[in-house]
Amino acid sequence: MSDPALKLRDGLNKLVEVLAETEPKSANKKEWQKIRDQTVVWKELIKNERYQAALDGILFTFSNTKPEKDNKKEWEAIRNVATGLLEKLPEPVEGLKTLANQLSITTPSSQNKKEWEKIREEAKKILELLE
Repeated sequence: MSDPALKLRDGLNKLVEVLAETEPKSANKKEWQKIRDQTVVWKELIKNERYQAALDGILFTFSNTKPEKDNKKEWEAIRNVATGLLEKLPEPVEGLKTLANQLSITTPSSQNKKEWEKIREEAKKILELLE
């Protein structure tokens, strides 16, 4: 396995792990449960070296996550990035970098601040890893 593939695997693992651990206490609980449910599938894809399929699954889930109440603007930005990546399907490392960049700057103004702080930290680590 080449070095970029190892970095991609490690980056995807970091992302999926933080998504699996994100469990808000108040807002967007239903949306996060759907994301957590999918992490089992993504982990299996990564384990089987199907990195593009794992990334596509994450992007598809994010492109369809649309909270009805809280953090709507933040999720709109994430949806737009995920949808754009699905439409042009860049090389997986570049796709993960683009997604991690968006996640690293996502800062909700009201709900799930602690959860997003952890996601931002991990996204920044992914960006460093992929450099």
